[in-house]
Amino acid sequence: GLNIAAGCKDLHIAWHRYIPKRVDELAVPLLCIHGFGCGKENWGVLPKLMATASRREVLTFDNRGIGKSSTPPGPYTVSQMVDDVRYVMEEARVKRAAILGISLGGMIAQGFALQYPEHTSALILGCTTHGGREATPASTNFLRLCQSWADAEQPNSCPALVDEFASSCLPRGALGEPGGLKLLKQFKTSFLQV
Repeated sequence: GLNIAAGCKDLHIAWHRYIPKRVDELAVPLLCIHGFGCGKENWGVLPKLMATASRREVLTFDNRGIGKSSTPPGPYTVSQMVDDVRYVMEEARVKRAAILGISLGGMIAQGFALQYPEHTSALILGCTTHGGREATPASTNFLRLCQSWADAEQPNSCPALVDEFASSCLPRGALGEPGGLKLLKQFKTSFLQV
């Protein structure tokens, strides 16, 4: 069922706990943090499969502004989203978890691990950056695209914007590789369901 963590009086974070039939009592829970524009539903069956295979609880949630979570006025900072992770863990009564972060979720996961090392048993990162002075900043074109996306009334209803955004998220040269167009189509289909 749907759970809600209250961060403050106007912020509510929707989350879900997957509990396998057999739980290894020594296995710490796994908390999954998705990337920009994606929520707990975008993990598909993966959390259930991970819970079953690893015999541990798996938690997923909708970042603020996504899915069934509140949409307070933005812009949002990674630091605010780190606090949201802590609210979910408190509400779930999870003292320590392995944290899995993808893309923006990876940045949130790193911030959480730095701010709350006592609540982090492991850090699993995918498709992310550490940020900071040494990070390679996003290109001007990508930032322009993100701003266009944010400014659009219904960005998912503009095929050209969806194509450009989806293409920019793929590795350089992927569209020229066998299966590249299929990957783009799968990515767009999944993305448009958000």
